[in-house]
Amino acid sequence: MKKKKYYKIMLSFLLIAALVLTQLAGAFAEDSAGVGSASPKATAQQETAAGTQESQSAPTDAAQQEDRSTAASGSSNDSSAASSADSMQQRSGQTESRQQGTSDVSENPSGSKTASSGEKETAQNQTAKAGEASAIDNSTTLEDGIYTPDGVSFTGGTGRVKITVPTITVTNGKAYADILFSSKSYTKLQAGGKTYEPEADTSNGSLFKKVPVALNKDTAIVGTTTAMSKINDIEYSIHIKKSEPVNDPDTPAVDNRTDLADGVWVPDSFSVSGGTNKVIITCPKVTISDGKAVATIVFSSDKYTQLKANGKIYDGVTDSAANTSTFFVPVALNTANPIIGKTVRMSDPHWISYSITVRMSVNSGKYTEPSGGQDPDPSPSDPTVPAETKDLKAGTWKVKSDTDNRMFYLYPKTGTKYSTLTVKGEGSKKTMTATVTLTGEGYDYLYMGTALEAAKAPKNQWIKAKVVNGYYTYTLPVSALDKNLTVSAHSKKLNSWFEHTIIFYSSGAKAVSSGTSTTVPKTKKKKDKYATSGKQTKFKKSKKKDKVSKYKDDSQKSTGVVNNRTALKDGVYTPDSFSWSGGSGRLAYIKCRKITVTGGKAYATIVFGSSSYDRLKANGKVYSKSGGGLSTFVIPVKLNANNTIIGRTTAMSQPHWIRYTIYVKKAVSAKAAKKARAEAKKAAKDAQKSKLSLSKSAPKITGLKYKSTVKNKYAKYFRIFRYNHGVSLLSIDISKNTALYEEYTKNAKRFAKEDGKVEYDEEGKPVARSQHEITEALYKNNVVSYLLVPEKFDVPAGLDKQYIIVRIPAEKSYVASNSALSFLDAMDAVDGIRLTGVTPEKVTASGVAKAIKQKHIAYAGTPESPRYSTIIRKKTRLAVLPGSLIPKEISTKETLLNKDKIAKQKKQAETDQKKLETLESRFTALDIPVILDRSQQEKSRLGKKEWIRAYGEIYGNAKKSQKIFEKEVKAEQK
Repeated sequence: MKKKKYYKIMLSFLLIAALVLTQLAGAFAEDSAGVGSASPKATAQQETAAGTQESQSAPTDAAQQEDRSTAASGSSNDSSAASSADSMQQRSGQTESRQQGTSDVSENPSGSKTASSGEKETAQNQTAKAGEASAIDNSTTLEDGIYTPDGVSFTGGTGRVKITVPTITVTNGKAYADILFSSKSYTKLQAGGKTYEPEADTSNGSLFKKVPVALNKDTAIVGTTTAMSKINDIEYSIHIKKSEPVNDPDTPAVDNRTDLADGVWVPDSFSVSGGTNKVIITCPKVTISDGKAVATIVFSSDKYTQLKANGKIYDGVTDSAANTSTFFVPVALNTANPIIGKTVRMSDPHWISYSITVRMSVNSGKYTEPSGGQDPDPSPSDPTVPAETKDLKAGTWKVKSDTDNRMFYLYPKTGTKYSTLTVKGEGSKKTMTATVTLTGEGYDYLYMGTALEAAKAPKNQWIKAKVVNGYYTYTLPVSALDKNLTVSAHSKKLNSWFEHTIIFYSSGAKAVSSGTSTTVPKTKKKKDKYATSGKQTKFKKSKKKDKVSKYKDDSQKSTGVVNNRTALKDGVYTPDSFSWSGGSGRLAYIKCRKITVTGGKAYATIVFGSSSYDRLKANGKVYSKSGGGLSTFVIPVKLNANNTIIGRTTAMSQPHWIRYTIYVKKAVSAKAAKKARAEAKKAAKDAQKSKLSLSKSAPKITGLKYKSTVKNKYAKYFRIFRYNHGVSLLSIDISKNTALYEEYTKNAKRFAKEDGKVEYDEEGKPVARSQHEITEALYKNNVVSYLLVPEKFDVPAGLDKQYIIVRIPAEKSYVASNSALSFLDAMDAVDGIRLTGVTPEKVTASGVAKAIKQKHIAYAGTPESPRYSTIIRKKTRLAVLPGSLIPKEISTKETLLNKDKIAKQKKQAETDQKKLETLESRFTALDIPVILDRSQQEKSRLGKKEWIRAYGEIYGNAKKSQKIFEKEVKAEQK
């Protein structure tokens, strides 16, 4: 009995031991280098054989086993004490498992170990099963681009293999992940019924690129490892966190397409307006993928949790340690982008509006990810800082200098750069100033500090450029030698500050006499007789006919067939004028070299200011680039009319089509051609003059014929001229008798010199400006001119570079002037108002007040602080602002007694100017024209009343407005 009982106990013990060993074997179904959870069909013998094979064939992976196990401890599937205990049990039973596993492994003739036929069959069955997985719904609301996950977790396996996701790529609204296993033994990955191969050159594991994944959900994947005696499929569930935006009407969708090359870049500059100035906003990098730009926006506060931009709401990535909030949002480059940030710093969450401008060019530097995961200094190519600093005594020194060399270059263009350093005093009383010279003339002021500090600083603290030997020279305060110092430069063309870095080296300093210059007189360059003049390039005359570019039919019918018949005789002609519009703002120019007439049909030779355009859609066909160099096409055109063309640029990783409109003017007879050329020159001059002062006679406008003038009898601040096709020109003098006059007069004169000319940077590359930048500049002249154009009329190409286009009769207006509201009410044009900037209780026009009560008109904030979210949501098309926003004239002469008072007035005028220009910039970014109502600044009563005629022209009630004004005149005469 005792023996039977003993045998029963032993038998029970053996059964329990066998059960334990079986369970342990299941946990060891991954390779010894650390694979995740094994398939249920994997056995202890298979795992042990894998461990033996890995130790023989991949000693490097085996040596890293402990490091991988440690790395895996941070993953979501290795956090419990139980898993640690299981791991210890697995290691304790490893020796026995290896001995048992040798029976299923055989030697092949070469001496390497192979899996048995039974194991191969099992692996094939597992693969077939995994391939039956359902398709993955990888749709996402993220914009197309490349992203970094907010977080990654996975389940399955023991956690000894780490799974990471370096990047997410979104293409056509679909999310794809790069999935990295920390073991090199993974040969396949299955997801959504498809099989993916690893990258061949991966050194730190097995990387599978562009695998479809469902963001913020579990995605089932199967990894195949060959590290064991048999091929094994390991099932995982991976969860990739990435905040996806939701639609929101408070900001407009932006066009983030760009001609710049794909990659990760550092912006040339970044500027911000709006907010409370308590938080610093930066943009360390911009990612361009498939020709679309996504900016990394960083707030210097971890209390910003969401950001409204691009018609969506984006969640932020907060970092409490760094006290930052980071957002990844699409941006339109080189123009203002409205954003609205949500801060939770206050007791109640609060939304704050900003406008950001990210400026980039072909010269933008590549972004390099710094160690430690921190964003780099905005200047990636900062000069090298030496280890030691030499103490320079009082005197004048010639010292080596350098900058970040991002559109900010010291003289000379090549070779070693020098500056003149003046040292005064000793010890704590020591001061240093440096006289530096730039190669370009684009910056009128410098400031030692950040762009934000420069914008806030009074103008008398800005360092103005002086011309020495023909170069712009500045004298800067220097706080330290051999240290990268922040300097901000003010672009006189863009009226924006751009941050740069400058350094002055003590090593190699040479004592020089006071007043020593580091420059030599600039030699005048010979005028390029082929440079651009006006709207049309002066090309070398050639009577040779150009052959039509090779073409094929456009299956998409992107452009219509043009009627290129002409009364011109066969031959070669120079256009009387040429103009163009459209594009993304990254193309500096389009030119028309010549017109070739063959068989009574006109063909234009079109030249792009880039060599990247290889195809051109026009006339219902697709034309190929002719020859090398700049992109040139010879295409059929209809003369004296708009022609739509669509160019394909290959500057990006993928070809991208961009739409333009061209206008080729050419008269038939020699006499008419001479007259047309004269008219074109006069049109250009008139457009320039009209920016300086109100025209007494109607300006010549390309493509339009003058009809009549609306003669003002009393109003002094506006003029109206009428042309054919129902087009009118409304010119408003916004600077006369204001603090803007002096600066805007200089602007108008400078623009007159530069108008139509192609500007080149210091590297000889043509500088392009977007339509938004051009429009912003039009507001900064003495006179702002508006082309009032009927809705259906096609404006001749290029006129939007000279005039602000307003479609009439105006509708969906934001009117923030009480006077304007009264004028519109008087002529029954209240229907043209969608929003008002006058508080309801202050509205004096009864018809408008009634419409507000009936909720036909909504309040959208004061003109000083408009509610842009409401303005965008209501699809506003015109903004009418009060003239009180214009800085007041400082008429009193400065004396010793009123010096402080005048200083305060000047400071207030500068503040008011910045506010006004910010408003104009933001409305321009939204494609909303701005009209300033100066009716209340007219001196006479009838001068004020005559402004109703301007509104009659804008809102399509010209006759009625004239009758109302005539009644006012009669009432005055009684």
